[in-house]
Amino acid sequence: MKRFSFSLLTILLSAASLLCSCGSDWTRQGNVNFSAEFPGKAKDTATIEDNLYTLRLYYEPSKTSDPNAYYDVSSYTLPSELDLLGANLDDALKADAQVYAWSIDGTLDTAVATVRSGKHVGFQYTIRMPDNMGVVTMRKFVDGKKLYTLRVITPAAHLGNPEIKKFLDSFEIKEKAAEKK
Repeated sequence: MKRFSFSLLTILLSAASLLCSCGSDWTRQGNVNFSAEFPGKAKDTATIEDNLYTLRLYYEPSKTSDPNAYYDVSSYTLPSELDLLGANLDDALKADAQVYAWSIDGTLDTAVATVRSGKHVGFQYTIRMPDNMGVVTMRKFVDGKKLYTLRVITPAAHLGNPEIKKFLDSFEIKEKAAEKK
């Protein structure tokens, strides 16, 4: 019995140690307009043409201990303010999520959650990947001419892990950016 208790204690301590080490690399990254916490150093791509720009910060875990396959935040500056769409904004963002679902041969769940990032209201979508490979959890926020899209790609074996919510909830639109609109 002592041997069993010792083995169980060893397993529990090892698991706790692994869980603690997973969260220790999270750092806040972004630019003058937004920030989010990534579980490692994010890479970036940027395209700037006149007053329009796109930016994507992304992180692909190299550790097998990370339950997700991919994290990213994309920001696009559009020629006109999306806020002007008013009630139609919901439909426009859902259509954008649908186009992404089609592009990966996935299906967009019909349930859409309203989420917040500070004073900004956004929407959360769930996209089922083909052959039950996993899920893409996507959030979209609008701030004037800027459209922000966050994605976490999760393999089927790790659905519902806490890192999804940690990443998505960490997103912030910086107030200086909100004032510039």
